[in-house]
Amino acid sequence: MPVYVAAKHGVVGPVPSYGKFLPEEGITMNAICPNIIRTNIAPNLFFDKVEARGHLTPMSGVLKAFTAMLEPSNISGEIFEIGPNGGYVRRDDPSTWTLKASKESMRSPRRISAVAQKSRYPDLSAKMHASILVTSLLTGFAVSANAIATISVKGAKFFTSDGDQFYVKGVAYQLVPDDPLINATQCKLDADLMEDLGANSIRVYHVDPTEDHKDCMDTFADKGIYLWLDLDTFTTQIEQSSPTWNETQRSAFEKVMDEFQQYDNTAGFFVGNEVLTTGNGSVAAPYVKEAARDLKAYRDQKNYRDIPVGYSAADIASLRPMLQNYLACSSNASENIDFYALNAYEWCGDSSYTTSGYSELQKNASTYNIPIFFSETGCNTVQPRTFGDQSAIFGDKMADTWSGSIIYEWIEEANNYGIVSYGAKVDATASGAPPDGYPRSGTPTPVSPDFSNLKSQWATLTPTGVKKSAYSPSLTAPACPELTEGVWEVNGNVALPTLGQKFDSSVRSSITAGATGASGVAASASASATKSGAASPAKEVKGMGVGLAGVLAGAVYWL
Repeated sequence: MPVYVAAKHGVVGPVPSYGKFLPEEGITMNAICPNIIRTNIAPNLFFDKVEARGHLTPMSGVLKAFTAMLEPSNISGEIFEIGPNGGYVRRDDPSTWTLKASKESMRSPRRISAVAQKSRYPDLSAKMHASILVTSLLTGFAVSANAIATISVKGAKFFTSDGDQFYVKGVAYQLVPDDPLINATQCKLDADLMEDLGANSIRVYHVDPTEDHKDCMDTFADKGIYLWLDLDTFTTQIEQSSPTWNETQRSAFEKVMDEFQQYDNTAGFFVGNEVLTTGNGSVAAPYVKEAARDLKAYRDQKNYRDIPVGYSAADIASLRPMLQNYLACSSNASENIDFYALNAYEWCGDSSYTTSGYSELQKNASTYNIPIFFSETGCNTVQPRTFGDQSAIFGDKMADTWSGSIIYEWIEEANNYGIVSYGAKVDATASGAPPDGYPRSGTPTPVSPDFSNLKSQWATLTPTGVKKSAYSPSLTAPACPELTEGVWEVNGNVALPTLGQKFDSSVRSSITAGATGASGVAASASASATKSGAASPAKEVKGMGVGLAGVLAGAVYWL
């Protein structure tokens, strides 16, 4: 089994001094590494071939030091990362060393781990865990043994970096309108209960990229919880009534990506949420696609991890399956979204796979070439909620096609969708009260029996899927839908709009190649359009009165 060795890393224990690598055998790098290695594996172990403290250390000396501690068969695991100013040092056999440049931008903290299966020292345990401590003076990031695997896309499925298929079991999490990921104490309280629920994901709709999210993201990572994050803000989202994609929007989206790409438990980004809700509104689809293309290009240009970029759609029957097909139909994969998600509320109470329309959703998705999952679900028109749709989503009928679901929502507020509360509703006019009267911080208390109903569902639904190594994608891109007046106003795979281009409904547009702005039959909105609360998209603020608009106006007084 190969040994992977990292500069700047010492096995757990103090690393008292540092030096620079010298180029050797054509390998050059800008990184620091320990001169003297003292560890709890072999205390006070020094190496003659490693140069004196503070001097330049030949690469061969460092490699010899690591090799002396652990034989080639002793290490299993992934490559140990060096950092943004270095690369990977990889040992394939006792005589061959190669350097691979790092693709990721690693900021504090990075987490990696390894297992020592055997030690050459007879007084040590035959099997032990060794965490790798990064002690870089240049980058200053620390490492823990509690790593969380990253999420990526292969074909129509999500996989962890461990090679397992990933199914989303999530909750919509937006305690406050602007950013729920900056209160470390609150994140800890909520993450503990989410772990008990069986959740592995949260969806957050709005954040402030200028804030520090490290503590909250670490807290969720420690509980095995991933983040699915909307990139837009209340002022930068794409609007179906007058769609545009401009520099201001793109820059704002990029800032959110910049902040959250550093965290291994960032699972995916949304470039839009329910932008299209009518047939005539489909003229906004090319703008959504252009936003995805630009953000994917930015991700790659910045050398970030390949965090999937997708879209969250309202489940509008008249837009099926045109929208999902359009967003994935380009022959150039760089123009397609990486995943498609659906906000669907049709399965209510004791509904069924057929009655709810889930059978049609499955039919439309059965040959879809990218991952698809429910980014919102959890109808509340029948109480209590039993979440019966979860058995279909994670069961034999859909699990081979769908990648899980996110329940709307975590916090109980006026819309009555919450599965936890933070106390009884109070008089909103009282001093210091939240604008809508619903407490939004403190110890979360499960809403009974909804919380336990969902917990019971998830506990019995554990699809294993397929190993990444055994999966060979065979599905191809769908055909791009043709224009149908008033139903789907985009004609095939037309050229995407340019940055700053606005849609003009008064003239025939090259963006839609046929859209004239004539009125058509507007599709009825899904139940998701009736939601209100801190997790709702900004377009739902219109006509909301004291709802989210009030929360926004008064947030400063009670956060």
